[in-house]
Amino acid sequence: MTRLHRALAVRDAILKWLPGNSRSEDVGGMRVQRADFGKYMLMFRTPFGGSFPAPRDYDMAVFVQQNGPMNLAYGLDLWEWVEKDGKRRIVKLMNLEWGHNGEAALRGFHKSDWDSALLGNLTAEKAA
Repeated sequence: MTRLHRALAVRDAILKWLPGNSRSEDVGGMRVQRADFGKYMLMFRTPFGGSFPAPRDYDMAVFVQQNGPMNLAYGLDLWEWVEKDGKRRIVKLMNLEWGHNGEAALRGFHKSDWDSALLGNLTAEKAA
């Protein structure tokens, strides 16, 4: 299974779990749905929450010009809280965007088996 297929499986499971488990928040001028699930934190955005702000500096403007805009209609960002050497930090696991016509862009996907663990936890919670 490719990383994109793995990311889409995570997205589908999260979108089924999200109603009733998230709260609306303002992040950088956009309205998103945020949820915390065990050691995971996620943000889901829709086209109804506002648009991306303009690039804030020259480097970001160059990145957008070279790589194209990162603004498909929907987005899901997923992080994991990890503790190492007594310090807590957050690691971004996935950044997935998709549009109305089925297009999808995987902007980032952390290398490990985190997705299997997350899907197992979501399945167990639905069964409980």
